[in-house]
Amino acid sequence: MSWFRNLRIGSKITSSFGVLFLIVIGLGGVALNGVMQLHGAIETIAEAYTPSIIEAGKIRAGLNHELFLTYSHLQEEHPEDIVKIEATFKEEVDSIEAAIKRYTPLLDDPEESKLFEEFQKDRKVFEEARLSVLVQSRQGLNAKAYEQIKTQLTPAFEKMIASIAKCAEINARQTRDAGLQGASLGYRTMLIIIVFAVLALIAVLFLRGVLVRLVASPLEVLSKIAERIANGDLSQRVTKESQDEIGDLQAAFSGMSGQLSKSLGGIQGESQSLAAAAEQMSVVAADLDKASQSGLSRAESLSAASVEMNSSLAGVAVTTEQSSANLERIAASIEEMAASISEIARSAERSRTSA
Repeated sequence: MSWFRNLRIGSKITSSFGVLFLIVIGLGGVALNGVMQLHGAIETIAEAYTPSIIEAGKIRAGLNHELFLTYSHLQEEHPEDIVKIEATFKEEVDSIEAAIKRYTPLLDDPEESKLFEEFQKDRKVFEEARLSVLVQSRQGLNAKAYEQIKTQLTPAFEKMIASIAKCAEINARQTRDAGLQGASLGYRTMLIIIVFAVLALIAVLFLRGVLVRLVASPLEVLSKIAERIANGDLSQRVTKESQDEIGDLQAAFSGMSGQLSKSLGGIQGESQSLAAAAEQMSVVAADLDKASQSGLSRAESLSAASVEMNSSLAGVAVTTEQSSANLERIAASIEEMAASISEIARSAERSRTSA
């Protein structure tokens, strides 16, 4: 069974249908053989036994009619009617001979053939006696004719009737045997068909069980494992059990589960690292908050100092402006003093020059 397990799914299905096809072919062959045998039996009945019985009946009826015409010939007094009877005689004899010719090729039983040979001999005696009786009837020797009928014609007639009747019985027995054989063949064929049908049903159930166990069951297991993985259980693994598509799917599923587990482990590690980093960032943020609060206090102090400085600078600016005005006035005074000194110097120079 391991070789079947390792087949691809397409090969499994093909093999299963191949087995079923062989069973169906066997069933059809047996049924066809039975039908052919039954057809042969029916054909034998239709082409040999039934025609033999029919022809034997025609011969028997023709002989009875011949005997009746013989007695009629003896009893008839009108020449016209005698002529009609003799014409009917000829037609009846031809009809019997034609039936005998049709019957002869149908002989297939040794006992029947022997009886028919005796019939032919008695037929010859009967015809000779019949012709002799007709001659005597034409001559008006009816007493002698009746005596010949009693001593020769009637015994030959009875022997012919007995022989042809036994031939008909043989054909009837053969027909019955062929019918029983056909019925037996039909029963046996039906029995064989039933046996093959049961075997086909067993094969179908067996192959169904095998395919379910090798295809459906692993898929059901994979479905349950997929549901567990979907619920978060990544520890599930699948063992590769065959070399077909199911085995490939099991291997791929197991690899996918392992990859998901590995990826999830990496994600969890990254999550832990991010959590630690977030915690550090929280501490840094707290420190920054404290630092910002301290900086805010310093900024407020610097602002106050800046305001005071601005006030001082404003005072200094006013003082500077006042000093600048004073300096300008002093400079103007100095310039005036310099001009006076220059004028005094020029006056002194002119006085010295005059002296």
